[in-house]
Amino acid sequence: MDRTTVVNLKGHRDDPEYADVVYVGRAMHRGGWHLDASPLASPFRPGRDGTREEVIEKYRAYLLARPDLLAQLPSLRGRRLGCWCVPELCHAQVLAELADAAEPRTAKAR
Repeated sequence: MDRTTVVNLKGHRDDPEYADVVYVGRAMHRGGWHLDASPLASPFRPGRDGTREEVIEKYRAYLLARPDLLAQLPSLRGRRLGCWCVPELCHAQVLAELADAAEPRTAKAR
């Protein structure tokens, strides 16, 4: 299976190569974008809530404490996740890491 990856959406609004990207960020309704907030968007912001590294760790703890959000991770496995941060450290990288580490839903014990 392909690894889950994270891509930056900047400059790719109408790019057909990005049609398969799963948006995981906050609502974006400017610059021609009309993206609703993802349930997986980070509630933490660099600056206001700490350094980029600190908010990523806060997001990881937040996500791991939310079974409703963790249940969405298997559907992300092998997909491209879209956000605005990369190549900087990004909450979408946490999602990709955990999605790839999650047990497949269809796996059966042998």
